[in-house]
Amino acid sequence: MIFLDTNVFLRAIVEPTTPETQRMAREMRELFRSVQRGEQEVTTTEVVLHEVVYVLAAKAHFGRTPADIAADLRPILRLRGFAAAPRAETALSAGAGALRGLSKTRLRRRHRCGLRRGKRAPAGNP
Repeated sequence: MIFLDTNVFLRAIVEPTTPETQRMAREMRELFRSVQRGEQEVTTTEVVLHEVVYVLAAKAHFGRTPADIAADLRPILRLRGFAAAPRAETALSAGAGALRGLSKTRLRRRHRCGLRRGKRAPAGNP
């Protein structure tokens, strides 16, 4: 069984922009074809799926809507050799729902606290 991390999903979903990412996308699509044929078995965790949803939705990254993200991920989660499909579908729905519930005010407040993309909280501050 192969464990899928966030990058595997992103490589399969996001349009590649460089020769290297094009190669990786081809490899991921071939992996998913073999999963569909039952030649490979894959799994992932709910945490990975939440991260995929977050990265795809983040305006700083891809800015996709929850509906678009679900449309991209559902076919993968329903592949014949995807071992975690029932739990994964629940996580996908929960992740998309959480995105719809985020308030812009909370996001702006995080930016004022210095938690912008690429910045880390000072050591000793949780």
